[in-house]
Amino acid sequence: MQAETKTLYAYNTTQFTDYDKYESSIFDPKAKAAYREEMFPKQCAAAYELGKNLLGS
Repeated sequence: MQAETKTLYAYNTTQFTDYDKYESSIFDPKAKAAYREEMFPKQCAAAYELGKNLLGS
């Protein structure tokens, strides 16, 4: 039996927990925070569903 491949992509992740502690002009901390606030719960839910499907639940 061949299993179907499942993939979950999560982009635009945060690189630092506190951007004020690092010099990194290529990231916009406010944009990162806004994206994370909107997308992280959705990505977690998608990961949960993927896990359920892998277990056959």
